[in-house]
Amino acid sequence: YMAKNPVMSQNPSIIICWPIEALYRNGQFIGFMMLKAFNHSEQLEWFKQYGLAKRLKNTSFQSLDGSQGLNALYNRLVISNNLAYALHLIHRTNRYVLVDTKPQNILITHTGNVSIVDLDSLQIAESGQLKFKAPVWSEHYKPPEGYDGRLLQAGDNIIPTSWDNFSYAVMAYQLIIGSHPYGVGTYKSP
Repeated sequence: YMAKNPVMSQNPSIIICWPIEALYRNGQFIGFMMLKAFNHSEQLEWFKQYGLAKRLKNTSFQSLDGSQGLNALYNRLVISNNLAYALHLIHRTNRYVLVDTKPQNILITHTGNVSIVDLDSLQIAESGQLKFKAPVWSEHYKPPEGYDGRLLQAGDNIIPTSWDNFSYAVMAYQLIIGSHPYGVGTYKSP
């Protein structure tokens, strides 16, 4: 289904590593041919840590509109913007919700390019009918409405795109601030 209904980006800063063809050997399905992520990519998991500002101090990222800047905060905002646009491309099909959106499934380069990987667990729905239920999700990126279990139970419950939007907001917060918005805080007296 995904190979027949692809999501591709025309933006040179974004690659959605989508399956483009099913692969078979001796009539047996063995996997998918997928788009390759940007060379020299690192997991967003690494970039969201506190050390980002020092690493990117003298790096210039290009944003979607072509503007550039040297400020580490600006760089984090560019990554957040590119990621939001990639999610928008997936959601505007009205077919797919990633559900397992997390920093480990996002690769970025030092120039701000974003690749979305690990697309094997997304939800597929068409015309309000569930075609494939997402089998996995990550607890730390699950929205509050996911905690009562109703959306995740067996059946034909369709998970809305707001699930991915919440996951994105948590990742953007982590990228900009350096910690999970619902993590345990610490206080250091002056």
